[in-house]
Amino acid sequence: MSSTQTFDDPTSLAGQRWKSIIASLGETQGWFAVYWGRRVEQSNEVEVIIEWSLYAAARTFLSDHYNTFEQSLVPLLQCSPQKPILVQLNGSGLSNCAPAPDIVCSIYKIHYKCARPVEHRHGMEVQFSFYAQSIIREDAEGWSTGWALPLSTTNQVDDSYWSEGRIKTFFILIGWPSIGAEETFNKTQKVYVPTLDKEMTSFESYVQGILNWADGGWENFHVPLEMVSTTNLQRWKKSKKLTWPY
Repeated sequence: MSSTQTFDDPTSLAGQRWKSIIASLGETQGWFAVYWGRRVEQSNEVEVIIEWSLYAAARTFLSDHYNTFEQSLVPLLQCSPQKPILVQLNGSGLSNCAPAPDIVCSIYKIHYKCARPVEHRHGMEVQFSFYAQSIIREDAEGWSTGWALPLSTTNQVDDSYWSEGRIKTFFILIGWPSIGAEETFNKTQKVYVPTLDKEMTSFESYVQGILNWADGGWENFHVPLEMVSTTNLQRWKKSKKLTWPY
């Protein structure tokens, strides 16, 4: 969503309204955590990620509660949120990509359509798994990857979704101590590539290979994510602050 409002200022009326809206998620069955933050590259772009304990809970929220949630955001942010995306994430967990100010989350959205979508899907996952092994040995705090799932079906594995010609989106989220730490790692960390018989940076060898398949385009941006979860919701509600530590 896009917003120039002061919703993230706890002393403003907008900030108090934002807190009330976020707190209301705690009343929804199956809610686990919510993450939000402005993009570093475009401060008027706001990312909101809601994490659920069960896939069914996410589906229920989208079908029964999302319209009310969206309507409460429109007057506050003075814009309409983009269509929600349902993503099944794997990896070390979103909690390792937040909260700010100690961690910035690097987010990739990779869109593609190809002649062999299932092979490319597995290929992307394998490519990133090698990159993940190298970043966890170094400076990264954690990572998650996942595929956008169709909102029109309750079946997580919908064969028609992976059919040829349909745009698929692969998400990569990596928590770094800073943008500089990510840039340094991507420029300096080397791996040997047997098929080419030479050394390349880990980023060139693994991530760039994924991006080369993105015939539907891709984007990368950074968000210092704030987080409220089931474990700290009550403390956050009583606090006068919106950001960590509460």
